[in-house]
Amino acid sequence: MKRICLILALIICASCLLACDPKGPADEVTDTEKVEDSTVKTTKVTTTQKDEEEEEPPVTIDIDYGTANMREEGKEYHIESVKVPTNNKNIDKNAGYLIDDHAQSNESYRYCDGSGYVIYEIDISEMIEPTVDIEILQNYLVSIAAYDDFDCYKVIYDFSEEHPSTLTSGGNDVTYTIDPYEHGFYKVLYILIEDTNASDGWGGTIRSLTINQYVEGEGEDVLTTLE
Repeated sequence: MKRICLILALIICASCLLACDPKGPADEVTDTEKVEDSTVKTTKVTTTQKDEEEEEPPVTIDIDYGTANMREEGKEYHIESVKVPTNNKNIDKNAGYLIDDHAQSNESYRYCDGSGYVIYEIDISEMIEPTVDIEILQNYLVSIAAYDDFDCYKVIYDFSEEHPSTLTSGGNDVTYTIDPYEHGFYKVLYILIEDTNASDGWGGTIRSLTINQYVEGEGEDVLTTLE
């Protein structure tokens, strides 16, 4: 009888230990559920991040190109020009033409070495058949636009096309005449000057820009240099 009672007592104790064991089968299932829940949460976060990184649709820019102002037949006209020095005296900046300056300058010119650049803005909306002369040298890259956005600029002069290696001796001074009407620009002309090679020096260098327009009336052509 005593043996039977002792066996029963041992069975009861074993049952109690199994019930109190934190690593029992029920808890193991719970741990599995927690891992699965954690995996689901991680997946959701990753999906959310991908949604945030999706590219936005392209923005459409409506550009006002203006209207051409042409000379009228039977009327007399003369040309009036304004020459704007481009150097460290900041005449071009003070006159409102230089709107973005990321270049260096000295008493003779502005030079766009490496990643440097300059942007000029010229309001041509009231001018009659305007043109702009730019005196430039070194390894220049000249682009124009009717709207000041880097995606809108198009290259018109690239010195690397005739001289693939970087020119370091100078001596290639040239004056280009930009006719905005040829490009369909009648309101504003933006001129961007850069270096053909952003990894070195001797970049696009501008000495001056001259703005020309026809003015109604007889007379000699007039050139005014800003000081």
